[in-house]
Amino acid sequence: MGGICSPHRLRKALQEEKEGQHPAGARRLHPSRHKQRQTRMYRLSQSARAAPYRVRDRSLLARRLHELLQRVHRRLQPSEKPVAIAMGHAINAEIPANRVQTQQNARFPHRSRTFLRFSHSSQTLYDALRRQLNVFQLEVVTALSRPGLSGVYLVEGPPGTGKTTTIVSIVQTIVATYPHLRILIAAPSNAAVDTLLEKLVISIPSTQNPNVIRLGRVGGDASVKDHPERAFLQKYELDGMVDRQIKKFRSDAANRLSTETDGYLRKKFEQSTLMNARVIVSTLATSSNTQVTSFLSQGTQLPIVIVDEATQCTEPHCLIPLCVKPSLFILVGDSHQLAATILNPTIKRLGYGKSLFERLVLNKFPRLSLRIQFRMTPSISLWPNQYVYQSQLIDSKRVRQPSFCYIFQNSSVPSYAFLDVPEVLLFEFDAIQGICAKHRSSFHNLREAEIVVDLIHRLFLQLPPSTIGYSIGVISPYTAQVHQIRNRMNSVIDCAQFEKDLKLVKISSVDAFQGGESDIIILSCVRSTLKDAQAIKSVGFLSNLQRLNVALTRAKQALWIVGNAQHLQINFHWKWRLGRFFSVEC
Repeated sequence: MGGICSPHRLRKALQEEKEGQHPAGARRLHPSRHKQRQTRMYRLSQSARAAPYRVRDRSLLARRLHELLQRVHRRLQPSEKPVAIAMGHAINAEIPANRVQTQQNARFPHRSRTFLRFSHSSQTLYDALRRQLNVFQLEVVTALSRPGLSGVYLVEGPPGTGKTTTIVSIVQTIVATYPHLRILIAAPSNAAVDTLLEKLVISIPSTQNPNVIRLGRVGGDASVKDHPERAFLQKYELDGMVDRQIKKFRSDAANRLSTETDGYLRKKFEQSTLMNARVIVSTLATSSNTQVTSFLSQGTQLPIVIVDEATQCTEPHCLIPLCVKPSLFILVGDSHQLAATILNPTIKRLGYGKSLFERLVLNKFPRLSLRIQFRMTPSISLWPNQYVYQSQLIDSKRVRQPSFCYIFQNSSVPSYAFLDVPEVLLFEFDAIQGICAKHRSSFHNLREAEIVVDLIHRLFLQLPPSTIGYSIGVISPYTAQVHQIRNRMNSVIDCAQFEKDLKLVKISSVDAFQGGESDIIILSCVRSTLKDAQAIKSVGFLSNLQRLNVALTRAKQALWIVGNAQHLQINFHWKWRLGRFFSVEC
C-alpha cells in the first residue's frame, strides 16, 4: 500500500487480471476475492489516468486520501457548509481561537457531524442570531433546530449564561424554518413561565404571527404584582381568548345563550384557538390538562417539548409533558442550583427530590453547555467559577468593562463586601428576642434586619435607584427574616417620599429568587451563635452548596453579605468564601 505505483504498472496488472494470468509466486484467489480485486484495480487505474501527474510522487494511501478530501470539498456547496465553518466567523473575540474547536467537540460527544441547512427564507434569521448570540448559544440553537431531530437532549447553563435567551432563539428558529411544527414550553413555576412568555412575545416579530398561547392565568406566584409591566401578557391567556370570543359571539347573536350552549361554545373555541397556536406555554402541572388532552385527541401533535428550569422539579413532575408524546424532549437547567423542595425527609432520602436532569447528568448523559456569563462582574463570578463550575465559566467582554458598574463609578463604595455582625453587638437584642431567634419553623435576626434596612435607606438618600436606574434585591434563606425585613422597611422608610425607589426593591427568600437577578444584592445570613450548643455547629440552610450558589450568583454589580463571619467559618464552603471578601465590621 505504501509503495510507488505508476499508471503503467496499474494498467499491466489490470491486463494480467483480465487474461487470467498470475505472476510467478502469486497465490490464486477465491472467485469473490478475485472480483473484489478486479473492481479495486479498475478504480485505481481510472483515478491514475485522471491524475497521472500526481501518482509518481505520492503513495497509494496518500493519493486516495487526497482524492477523498477533494470529493468532499466539491460536494459541500456554500449553502450546505457545516455549522462549524459558519460559526468560525462569529466566534467571540474574547474566546481564544485555539480553544474553540476543542470545546465544540467536547460539549456534544454523542452526536456525529450535524449540519443545519438553512433555507433562503431563514438565512436572514440565522444572520441575526449570529450577531445576537455567542458561539456556545449559537451551537445549541443550530444543534437543536435540525430537521428530523428526535430524542432527549440536555442543555446546562450556569447563572447568567442566557438559558432563557437560548430557549427563545430555538423557538424563533423552529417557528421561522418549519411552519408545520408546534412547540410546548413548560416550567415548574408560573413566574418562570411568565418570564419565558414575555421574552417570546418581545423577541418574535408580530409579522411571523406565531400565535403564542399561555395555559393558565398570568400572574400566578405574584408575577404581575411584582412586575406590573407584565399585565399585557394576560391577552395571551387561553381562557381570556376564549372569553373574548364568546363575548363577541353573544353580542352578534340575536338570542341569549343557555348554559349548555355556553359550555359547548367554550369547548369549541378552545379547540380552534389551540389548533391555530404554534407555541404553547404552561407550567408542568397544566401541560397535560383536559384542554391539552382534548386538543391532542383531534389528531394534532406537539412534537417538540422544552422544559426550562428542569432541575427545580421532581422526576415525576418533569415526566408530565411526555403525555403529549413528543419526538424531541429538551431539558434546560443547571444541576448546581437548587433542586425541588421536598419536606418529607424519608421521601427525600429515597431520592424523590432528584430531578430527571440531575439523574441523567449523574449517569454521564451527554449535554450541551453554555459557558459565557453576562450577569456578574468578575469579582462576583470568581467564587462560583472556581469553586462550583471548575473554572469553566467565561466572563463576557461587557461585564469586564469599567462602565458595567455604573452605580459606583464616582464613589468608593465596594461592590463586593461582607458586613460582619459581631456577636457582642447582638447581646443588646438578646433581651428582646435573642441573638438569632426562632420563629415557628424559621429563623430571624433583628440586628441583621436593622442593618439591611439602614443600607437600603442610605442608598435611597445618596444613590436613588429611580434616578440612576438600578434594582435592589434583598434575599435571605429564611422566610421569617424576609417578613422581618419587610416590616422594618415599612416602619423606618417613608413610603410617600421614596415611593418610586421602593418599587425597585424586591425582598424574597433565596429559593424564590432563583432565576432572578438584581443590580445590587443584599444577603442576610441570619444564623449567628445560638444558646443551643447543638445549633452552634450549623449554619443552617446556607450549608447547602446549591442554595449558596444561587444566593451568591444573583447580583450584577454589587454583592453585600450581612452575617457573623466567626460563625459562618465553621462551614468549609464559607471558610473559602470569606477569605476573598472586603470585610466591614458593623
